[in-house]
Amino acid sequence: MKRIAQSCVLMLLMGQLIGFPIANPSVAQELPEATLQALPLHGNLELDGRILEDFWSSAVSITDFTQQEPVEGGVPSEETEIRVLFDEDNLYI
Repeated sequence: MKRIAQSCVLMLLMGQLIGFPIANPSVAQELPEATLQALPLHGNLELDGRILEDFWSSAVSITDFTQQEPVEGGVPSEETEIRVLFDEDNLYI
């Protein structure tokens, strides 16, 4: 019986933690809608951690990120750039 009670308490706490970010809808409503353009990949891509292939430069670059911690919506401490390509089987980010 004690084990069942512990499991119930644990599930209740996990439910609270999962629901916490959703509990502040005012923050979500203030953020603008974001869109992303993924381009089709034409050529061979080598997954080696480097983005040296020419088609990466044709992909749209996304850089206007904001931070969530420690100040939500603040200027990030590190610059981040994302480009997205796809082929018939994969999505490359």
